Amino acid sequence: MEVFPLFAAAVLAGNAAKLPARDLNSMALTFLGARTLYMALYMTITHDVVAYARTGVYAWSIGLPLVTLWRAGQQAVSV
Repeated sequence: MEVFPLFAAAVLAGNAAKLPARDLNSMALTFLGARTLYMALYMTITHDVVAYARTGVYAWSIGLPLVTLWRAGQQAVSV
């Protein structure tokens, strides 16, 4: 899982910045769902045009931890 280090860093930063547990749990479940969807698309897509959906899901799965890292940074600066 090439995105796992980014996900782990986001969770650790979110915990350190004391982001609400509900937000972190929601991000984690959404991330796992997005990665599961990405793997399913990766294994089943055979047409090049539909492969754009896989790219969108990949970008979504990377965006979730990036937004969490950004929010953790904003929370840390405001404290």
